[in-house]
Amino acid sequence: MRTIFVICGVTLLAALVWIAIQFQTPNHYGAVFINAPKVEVEALLEHPTEFLGKHVTIEGTVADQCPSTGCFFYFYLGPKKLKVELGDLAQKIPKRAGATAVVEGQLVPFGETYQFLGTAAEFH
Repeated sequence: MRTIFVICGVTLLAALVWIAIQFQTPNHYGAVFINAPKVEVEALLEHPTEFLGKHVTIEGTVADQCPSTGCFFYFYLGPKKLKVELGDLAQKIPKRAGATAVVEGQLVPFGETYQFLGTAAEFH
């Protein structure tokens, strides 16, 4: 009987610690959203020059997040991908692979391709 109480106590403590961590992990990074027009990731990938330097909002599923600080991740559209850079928003962003992210920012040249520089990001 004592063993059951110990197991229940440890389980309860673990659940409380998990809940505390979840409430301490922020979901919003960077500036306040300014309600920039929403653009589909597909449109950015298909016609990037139309969006260069324009402040827009994109949404997608986080994939392949930076393993060290979480400062960047990718939105995939089939075999194509868009790098979303959040390095200026926080020193470290918790891993959010599989989460939905809404990001405001601008599409900029990146080598021979493009990346999206976020000014505000929120994870759901």
